Amino acid sequence: MKKILAIFVAISMLVCLSSCAKISVVVPNKTTQNNQQNDNNNDFQMPDDSFDNNQNQDNSFDDNSNDVQNNNTQSGEVSDNPSDWTTAQIVDYYKKAAGRTHNSVTSYQNMTMRKDSLSAPGINSSLLSFAEGVMSKALSNNSKDIKGITGGHQNLVVSDVAAAKAYKNGNNIVIEMKMKEQTDKGNGKMYEGTVGHAISVVGDIDSVIGQFSGLGMEARIADEDCTLQYKNPVLKVTINSNGMIINGTWSYVVYITLNNLEIKAMGMTVPVNQATSIVDFYVILNGGFKS
Repeated sequence: MKKILAIFVAISMLVCLSSCAKISVVVPNKTTQNNQQNDNNNDFQMPDDSFDNNQNQDNSFDDNSNDVQNNNTQSGEVSDNPSDWTTAQIVDYYKKAAGRTHNSVTSYQNMTMRKDSLSAPGINSSLLSFAEGVMSKALSNNSKDIKGITGGHQNLVVSDVAAAKAYKNGNNIVIEMKMKEQTDKGNGKMYEGTVGHAISVVGDIDSVIGQFSGLGMEARIADEDCTLQYKNPVLKVTINSNGMIINGTWSYVVYITLNNLEIKAMGMTVPVNQATSIVDFYVILNGGFKS
């Protein structure tokens, strides 16, 4: 009687539960019970299999841990030997150092047109010489102290880098990176692109040409007719044990090509089919990189 009552109570409980979840109730015969016992015996072996699976999961967790470790490494927890660092680790270490240093230093920016690099076929030598003087003066006016670490370094990524290395120099770490070259039109952005992220670029050419008017020359050109090629972009910095950049040099050469240019100077208005020049650009911190 007690057995029948217990079965009845169990079935009642299952019926109640079925209102919340779909449950199948099976009353097995003896054969099914035996099979179930065999299945249960087989199931009993599952913890080992499950453990093996957990081990596999652990392996995958280890892989994830490696990923996390790499992320941590990129966040500053790097190998004691910087020569072993990956490009990603070098980039990350540099970005963090630049961020730490930015608000506490003043760098010096220099822009110089290479001698006799200005070429503009079709205009007389006097006007060409005058234009060269105006351009050199404008560049000189932009050779000045600048606040912080140059470049849009917060946006620097591995794909910006052509080659990178890091190594120890006493208690300091030296980072050298060569960036991928960049080509802009006249409406470029100062801190965008492979070179802009690391060093900064000329940016909007109109802001530069606009300075000519105060020097006795006016020039007009459409953005699409201006090409600036940034070649050999390199940065070299020394970072101390506190993760601060203590000296550095950021440099490149920019090749400028201006098509369909109009120049007003010396009482003349002269159309120029093409003008080209080469400008050396560098930024130094605390006297520049010291090898």
